[in-house]
Amino acid sequence: MTEKFASNLFVPTLFSELLLCGRDFCQSFARSDLWLKLAWRDVRVLFERSFIGPLWMTIQAALWTIAIVFVFGGIIAPVKEYVVYVAAGIVLYNFITVIATDSSEIFIKHRIIIHSHPNPYFAYILRHIGFSGIQLLFQSIVVAVAMVWAQHTLSLTALWAIPGIVLCVIMGVFTSLLFALIGLRWGDFRFAMLAIMRLGLFVTPILWYPDNGGALKKVAAQINPISHFVDVVRQPLLGSVPSTLNYVVVFTAIAIACFGSIWMFAKFRRTIPMWV
Repeated sequence: MTEKFASNLFVPTLFSELLLCGRDFCQSFARSDLWLKLAWRDVRVLFERSFIGPLWMTIQAALWTIAIVFVFGGIIAPVKEYVVYVAAGIVLYNFITVIATDSSEIFIKHRIIIHSHPNPYFAYILRHIGFSGIQLLFQSIVVAVAMVWAQHTLSLTALWAIPGIVLCVIMGVFTSLLFALIGLRWGDFRFAMLAIMRLGLFVTPILWYPDNGGALKKVAAQINPISHFVDVVRQPLLGSVPSTLNYVVVFTAIAIACFGSIWMFAKFRRTIPMWV
């Protein structure tokens, strides 16, 4: 009898927590002026003593692209074809890396504001996504310059890159929320993700082609979800439509991240002020 009564209490409690999460989401999106301004402020603070400011983001991606093409261009693929492939891959991988590595400290970094101002928690996630998006915009200049230099002509197929970017951003939102909550309880999580993402640059088809190098590389690319998120943006820019497998993996990963992040947010949302 007691167990039945407790189980009946659990359902409305979980439902009420989900409602609170939904309200948090709505309040955060409604305050877009707040987190967009704060995201741009994060960029300005990062480069406040720099003469060229956020353009260092562009230069960083450009130097990586130039170095990789200098070493491997002409060996893996013709230089003009390879430079666009690498530039798009590097820019997208940098966006994913910022999401994966910096998300674990989102709430910890804002502990003072969390304790002093009753802002919706999801706004801090959107602030981080805004910062990552600004980096993506600045580094996308490298892709545009690479295309001009390589005389690469875009076709209508390139429009498929727009929903691809949207899918990457949606995945970034849910991943940031999930990793931010995990990072609150596991201090080593950020260092683990740093190690994984550094290794991931070499096991993800950023510098190499999945179809070149045997069946093992092709399988590695297929089971690596990051490669599919890169492909839904890069392949349209290169003139081909992403495969069905790309979209199946992408939507599956988004569904898992969405369920996991919302469940954890509903369960641990009230404890965030105590954990930070």
